[in-house]
Amino acid sequence: RAMFHDLHYDKVRIPPGHLLAAKVDIGFNYNQCRKLRRWLDGYDVSVESEHVSRKVAEDMLRNIYIRAEKLPFTVKGADGTKIELLPCAFLDSLKDAIFDNLTRASTAGKMTWHNGGIPQNEVWVKILGDHG
Repeated sequence: RAMFHDLHYDKVRIPPGHLLAAKVDIGFNYNQCRKLRRWLDGYDVSVESEHVSRKVAEDMLRNIYIRAEKLPFTVKGADGTKIELLPCAFLDSLKDAIFDNLTRASTAGKMTWHNGGIPQNEVWVKILGDHG
C-alpha cells in the first residue's frame, strides 16, 4: 500500500477481463476469485466484479451454443451416498468451440508452436473444467 501511495496511486484498477483471464489460466473457481478480489481490495487494487467477469465470458462465448440442464449425479455426504440433480453444461459442437478459440488466439497473437514439439499439421487441445 505504501509503495502505491509513494507513487501517487491511491487506487489501482485492473481492467475488465483480466481477472477472468487469471481465473482461466490459473484454474481458479469463482469462490477463489472472490477471495483474491477481497485480498487485492485490502491493497486498494480493484478488479472487475463477478458479474462483469461473467459478462465478459458471455461475450466471448456468444458464438458457441452451450446447453445446460440438471442431471443425476452421485454425491457423497455425511449420511452416505445419494443421487442429486445437479447443473451440468455441455457444448453442442466441440469442433466449433475449438475453432472459435483458435481464431481468437491467433488474432491475439497467442498461438504457441512449441518449437517443433507439435507437428505443423496437428492441433493439441487441453480440455478441463471448472470445479466450483
